[in-house]
Amino acid sequence: MHINQRGPTRNVQRWWWELRDFQSGAWVELGDNTFAERWKWTYQVFTAPIPAAHSINANGEIQIRYQTDGEMDMSAIDYLVVELITASTPSTEYSIFMPFVQRDLPIGATSTPTVSPTATNAPTSSPTPSMTPTATSMPSATFTPTSTPDLTATATSTPPSDDVCAFNPTNGVVFATSMEHLRWYQLANRGNSGSVLASYPPNRVYYSYPNNVSVVESPARKGGKAQQFQNLAGTHEPLYSFKYALPRSDVYYWRFYRQYEAGYQFTCESKAFVIHAHNPITFTLPAGQYPDGTDEVSCFLQIMPNCWYDNRAHVKRCFDPEGVNNRGEPVLYCYHLDQPTGYGEKFRQNIGEPRYITGGQWIDFQMMMKLNTPGQPDGEIKLWIDGELKLHYNTIRFRTVPELQLNAVALPGYIGGHCTSVRNQKIWDDHYMVSKVYITDEMFDAMCETKTEWFDTGVPYLWDLDRQCWPGVNCPSP
Repeated sequence: MHINQRGPTRNVQRWWWELRDFQSGAWVELGDNTFAERWKWTYQVFTAPIPAAHSINANGEIQIRYQTDGEMDMSAIDYLVVELITASTPSTEYSIFMPFVQRDLPIGATSTPTVSPTATNAPTSSPTPSMTPTATSMPSATFTPTSTPDLTATATSTPPSDDVCAFNPTNGVVFATSMEHLRWYQLANRGNSGSVLASYPPNRVYYSYPNNVSVVESPARKGGKAQQFQNLAGTHEPLYSFKYALPRSDVYYWRFYRQYEAGYQFTCESKAFVIHAHNPITFTLPAGQYPDGTDEVSCFLQIMPNCWYDNRAHVKRCFDPEGVNNRGEPVLYCYHLDQPTGYGEKFRQNIGEPRYITGGQWIDFQMMMKLNTPGQPDGEIKLWIDGELKLHYNTIRFRTVPELQLNAVALPGYIGGHCTSVRNQKIWDDHYMVSKVYITDEMFDAMCETKTEWFDTGVPYLWDLDRQCWPGVNCPSP
């Protein structure tokens, strides 16, 4: 089997190929991503460890599956050829047509693409014992339309100009959700890929929630639903979160509501709504590494525990007596060129008295991140808490080239780095919004579902939530 794939290295997330042995019924491994470089296309050839006769069933089918032991899909494939080599030269060469077949599976089931060889005679004066692989694009998967009468229709790509929820990459909202739609998480921005059906994150459609992430009806701050994160004692859970691409920009504002359960114990840093700049969008800077001004920067809202080490001031600070952990300190945790350690920098509130938060109440957070002019220390960050500006820094160096721009948003509930949750406890988020301009109360009060399939070419592709397909790409004709 010849494949060309890219994704994370094996130590980050293992991906492997298996072939069905129809004689024993078992799956046998062909190979994995051991030799793959991080997010670089890697061409590999795997030799089946079983006789060819064992890999073809009575219907002439070959079954191959590609899977991972990770929580979220993180891989891309653009080439796959199955090569059958005969022991002797046949009298006639056969062309083998192998379409991909995607089965309709329930959520959580493992998909098994089935390859169905169809032999056709192709006489030739010089038969050859093997088929030469020819690179082809991977066909688009076909999804079965579903009827969901209670769901709202997908928004058009050209909403009214006076609609605050209109997708507006010039001076308005580019991302918003209150999790009201049954499949709200599928309103996914797929980024700047050249392929409409690219599968690497954040360029994908999500089909389920990450582990320990769900949507609940109570508590909810706006509308009838909120996203819930379940922290588990002794872990960083939830490890994974939804992540979406945004139109490239030098500045973004993002705003949302967050509530920690009553009595929440802030013993470890808690990450929240984050804006990223990836160059390219598929690149991910490993935690603990310095950005180089061309590859990646980011800013998280992060809630710090009572006592934590300030790596800029080189001092451990507590705002309550040690051992009291029912309040947290909101900071902006950013990666930038002058960060004091490889693990970014936590920018504390610097306007008025610091605001600390407790569980059992909704808090309104708004953040701003503006990238610097390359070569100038004029990058800015701001944090508003319940409408009050509490943090502003304006001499940050994020980048050295203009190509590095803000282009992704993530919605995490992760706990850590070097510590874990002290007990099982919950966090809720509601009403996410990202805009090119300051998000006023009037804008924020709107119940928006604003997510467009955005590409650097400026061509939007809208995922049809109800029919579960791409209009104009793989949706069946009306």
